[in-house]
Amino acid sequence: MVTKEEFGHFIAEVESFRDMAMEEIGNLKTEIEKIKEDLDEVIKQTKVDINKKIG
Repeated sequence: MVTKEEFGHFIAEVESFRDMAMEEIGNLKTEIEKIKEDLDEVIKQTKVDINKKIG
């Protein structure tokens, strides 16, 4: 049988893990957005370089 204290401790650990996971997901989202911006810039630059060589 689990005591109220043990259950409370378990819930606190679950909430702590949830908070940490949500923070990391936010960090990953920010990092993905930065990578997307970098890739968009590379694509634009590549198009400019190709157009210079063709034109």
